[in-house]
Amino acid sequence: MTDVLEATDAIYKDWLAYAAANSIVDPVLFGNEDSVEGVKPEDGEDPWYRVTYREAAGGRANLNGRVGTRRYERLGFLAIQCFSPVNTGTKTALTMARDARDHFEDSRSATSSSTIVYLNADVRPQEPDGKWFPVLLEVSVEVTDIK
Repeated sequence: MTDVLEATDAIYKDWLAYAAANSIVDPVLFGNEDSVEGVKPEDGEDPWYRVTYREAAGGRANLNGRVGTRRYERLGFLAIQCFSPVNTGTKTALTMARDARDHFEDSRSATSSSTIVYLNADVRPQEPDGKWFPVLLEVSVEVTDIK
């Protein structure tokens, strides 16, 4: 069984595995965190990430009512915000988002025994926010749960 907590944990572990495999050392905040070991990335000058998973909708995917065979499909999205300093061009944040998109789009979770599938991914540059140029990568996620 995969509930929203288990799915979130698996998805964040997938991010950590991606970061380790690609030697990403930029700070990353998960969910509602505002600092990494007491340091707020937005107070610094280096690029950084915010990674968040949100479940959006879902429901029963089959008609079988027997315990252990009921399948539920839940849709959500993985939001990866990539931040680079303003006035340094758009290449850094766009590259951060593109590389993550190339990894997650049309792939399966590497850390979950459940079925977590990363579907479509869209890169959306945002308006500068203070001293940061943000680019949002939004990945559609499907989580299949058997109860």
